[in-house]
Amino acid sequence: MLDTGIDVPEVVNLVFMKPFQSRIKLWQMIGRGTRNNATCKYHHRLPNGRKTEFKIIDFWGERF
Repeated sequence: MLDTGIDVPEVVNLVFMKPFQSRIKLWQMIGRGTRNNATCKYHHRLPNGRKTEFKIIDFWGERF
């Protein structure tokens, strides 16, 4: 779970597999995907070596 204290700027896919009890935690996890390319250290792990977008895959239909 990518919430408080975790920063992985290279995240390009966020997958939500369970419902959230806290809207704050939901937004914290969404925020992990919004880190831009300039904050990434491991460009070789990114599609085409750059982060230009991220995808949210939500199996629970959370409303954000």
